[in-house]
Amino acid sequence: MNVDPSPKSTFIPSVTWTLLPAEENVLLAVSGGADSTAMLHAVDERRGDNVIVGHINHNTRGDENAADAAFVRELCEERHLPFCAQNLDIENHSEAALRTARYAALLEMAHQHHCSRIATAHTASDVLESLLLNFLRDASIQGWNGIAAQRPIDAKVLLVRPLLAMTREDVLRYLQNNGWTWREDSSNKSTFYKRNAVRHRLLPVLDELVPQGVHQLAKQAARTALLARDENEFWETQLAKYWKEITLQESGNLLIWNGARFAQLHPAVQRRLFRCAVRYFCDKTNNLDFARVEEARCHIAADGRNKVWQWRGGISVHWTGPASGRRIRIRRQA
Repeated sequence: MNVDPSPKSTFIPSVTWTLLPAEENVLLAVSGGADSTAMLHAVDERRGDNVIVGHINHNTRGDENAADAAFVRELCEERHLPFCAQNLDIENHSEAALRTARYAALLEMAHQHHCSRIATAHTASDVLESLLLNFLRDASIQGWNGIAAQRPIDAKVLLVRPLLAMTREDVLRYLQNNGWTWREDSSNKSTFYKRNAVRHRLLPVLDELVPQGVHQLAKQAARTALLARDENEFWETQLAKYWKEITLQESGNLLIWNGARFAQLHPAVQRRLFRCAVRYFCDKTNNLDFARVEEARCHIAADGRNKVWQWRGGISVHWTGPASGRRIRIRRQA
């Protein structure tokens, strides 16, 4: 992306500094790419104390990985910032596997250096890509949460994203205005990874269709994600009341609900209660099929006959019907 430099960058004021309190040790996750390099420069300009730079070598690109590590190390030497690095050695190079391994390595670094926060350089542009990916995957409304500005990564360390208020265009302008270089990851050009396919195939089309381009779309995506996250967090607090109202029995592998009371609830509450039920058994709802959930919900709301649905993850939903007490029995196979 070519960005015309402006005479004055507003990047630093746009960083969410409340996520980087000066009194706490912070581990900056720096790959050497534009986003994380910009974060390093901005944080060092604003507050260089209690900052440690962590670099993860994924060992997926050979000499290029080594050059990335050298670049970040030299940058830290110039800035007089503590630098630490760790090499990953995993056979599975999928996005999910690499992400899991990367965060585990960063967490280990944070513990070693007594950091209470890990900062990653996700931007509003990343949020836009995440929302589009979740939409393409037919995610539920929870998929609009985007990327959290902060979340606990364990009991002692908080994961923070201080650049979510700005876009990739903002990042590049900031770097170019100051004459700073960064590393380009060659794998980012490959459309093998779905996120890259969205970035290189879908976003250029949207850039042509939207008057202000993907820069404005990214800003809108960040706002949408913030609103969705607040809405979903509110609903989580409300659902406990409804769960208590309808639950007749709750054990390790069986839930029994009052189906008559369930049918009186708003469809939005019914859908969320079903998601809570799945999470009760599986902890996650990634594989929940909306069509199957909606089929069961509508049948129960219409007071239909006795029926059983088999959901993913070994979960069955049994509606006993009006002739047998209007009970909803949700069970997971052991």
